[in-house]
Amino acid sequence: MTFNWKYAAFTNTPLFITLVIYIVMKLFKIDPIWLILVIILTWILWYAYAGWKIYNRHPEFNYHNYQRGPISILLATLGTIGFLFLIIKLDLIQNIALFITWLLISNYLVDGFARYKSLQ
Repeated sequence: MTFNWKYAAFTNTPLFITLVIYIVMKLFKIDPIWLILVIILTWILWYAYAGWKIYNRHPEFNYHNYQRGPISILLATLGTIGFLFLIIKLDLIQNIALFITWLLISNYLVDGFARYKSLQ
């Protein structure tokens, strides 16, 4: 059981970029429609770049080469239960930055404990 931080960081980079964009655009009080457009454009550019450049040179970063192990499934289950609790009890949906941070941390942990298929 090892934690693959490079794969977790790579797969969660778009979510981290989304968090940074959201915070910066809220600081400058930019219209939400521009926020949505910038985030969609960022995700499209990220996955286009990853698909054309990264996955061919670094197959260890391609999410198709990974599968969830027992620890990843346990973390995903606990993360989902915690996520539902935070949404229902603490009204997390009103604080978008905290919402994105929760998704980022839980996905980072789940992806970090995923197993590379060729190691089995």
